[in-house]
Amino acid sequence: MRIAWLVACVAAAPAAADEIPRNATSGLGLAAGLGSEVAGIGGEVLYYAELGSGWRIVPRVGGGVLPSDDGTVGGVEAGIAGEWGARHRILLDVSFGLAGIGSRKRVDTGEVVEVHPVYGPTIALGYEYVADGGFLLRISAGVTYVDSVYFTTHVGPAGTLALGYKLW
Repeated sequence: MRIAWLVACVAAAPAAADEIPRNATSGLGLAAGLGSEVAGIGGEVLYYAELGSGWRIVPRVGGGVLPSDDGTVGGVEAGIAGEWGARHRILLDVSFGLAGIGSRKRVDTGEVVEVHPVYGPTIALGYEYVADGGFLLRISAGVTYVDSVYFTTHVGPAGTLALGYKLW
């Protein structure tokens, strides 16, 4: 029985060596983290579409929760990134999603009476590492625009730190 197992392992080894690394194929990825891509604290589903010569397009959707002193809201986010590189990649990301929390307070007591999500577009520049086996790390920084009466400044910082895995 052990000899059959050893023969099967040895026979499978050359096929594994010829296998294309996950960072060089089109396929699905999952990630979790903090920031604008995951709507606060949450996760995202990515699809890597290889275009050749190190270029790829990565559409994605994410969702999460954004906590604050006034309350916590849930939200979603969707975007698309253009990437270039093999394992180490630079990316330009454009998205629309949860950008902040709008809240109303009573004037006399300061009690929060309403909390709701505020959405806006984001543009970010970043770095991604995808290992041959599929592990991925995404870091980005950019700006978000919100058009809401709840914010005195309409342009603010955005960023993401996410860890994940490219499934195939």
